[in-house]
Amino acid sequence: MREGALGFGVSSIVLDGILISGPIGTGPLNQDNATYTAVFAYGGPRTVANEIRLNPAGQAFVITGNYPLTLSGQIDLGGGIKEIHVDWPATGILAGTILNGVLVKTGFGTLYIDGYNGASSNTVVSGELGGIGTFAGPVTVLPNGVLAPGRGLGSIRIESDLTLYGTLRMELDRMNPAQKNDTIHVLGTFDSGNGVLEVTNVGPALVAGDIFQLFDRARVFGKVILPTNDYVNKVRYTWIDRLSIDGRIIVQSVQPLLSTTPTNITFTVKQDVLELAWPTTHLGWTLQSNSVNVGDPTQWFDCPPDTGSRDTNIVSIPILYNKTNVFFRLILK
Repeated sequence: MREGALGFGVSSIVLDGILISGPIGTGPLNQDNATYTAVFAYGGPRTVANEIRLNPAGQAFVITGNYPLTLSGQIDLGGGIKEIHVDWPATGILAGTILNGVLVKTGFGTLYIDGYNGASSNTVVSGELGGIGTFAGPVTVLPNGVLAPGRGLGSIRIESDLTLYGTLRMELDRMNPAQKNDTIHVLGTFDSGNGVLEVTNVGPALVAGDIFQLFDRARVFGKVILPTNDYVNKVRYTWIDRLSIDGRIIVQSVQPLLSTTPTNITFTVKQDVLELAWPTTHLGWTLQSNSVNVGDPTQWFDCPPDTGSRDTNIVSIPILYNKTNVFFRLILK
């Protein structure tokens, strides 16, 4: 493959471990020393089982597009340093064996490694690296990078060292039948003193006394972010942090997150900006407006539309004097 992008519109057919047919036939996909090589899933999620042979003299191997692309065949990094770049919102899934080189993850999309990764070293420069695979070589997560075990809840195994300058993101689900939280097994040195541990609850509301064994031994981080305000389940948690003692976190208490009684919105005008505010007791409520469709006051939209307002009680909105009949309200979703 030379310069440009290659889209896969069909998935491979594999029978008894043998590639029968695929979007590029049954042979390997070879990357030349091109300045730009990209692949993407066309029309929906796709799986390509062909072997991928990357060229160390070429530029990044780019996964782009709007749909998840699974590469289930063997991936040869070419014996040198190879950058695998995943664009946002693309998702790349490497399910086959990775061998012969150094892997560098860039781009703001997500790269999952679900198979055996034999790369001699791995660096996460940006975006997210996840999956349920095994890493033979050391893993380094730089400040703009994220390491997130699993696809959903799952485990990563690192047979060498982990050095964390960025974020280790782990999820909880007390009702998951297989495991209650993400795990990461590091056989070498676990250097996380300059990194961030960010824990998120993706399941039902937690219960006081719930114990999550995140690590098999004591671990120390530069910063720990535990789920406090659970807006989905409308509760607030306090925690007993035993990470530096035995690798566990324990739910200490569970309280209602916010008031369920409606309240008033106050406003001030500063130059051409309207500032709306409401009591801190109603953090978690959502500000809505009909300003997107002023002609129909029954159509309501979260405001601001890009970020929402559940984490704040003050929103600033530019005044558009050509719009009239604009209304605002607070709702509890």
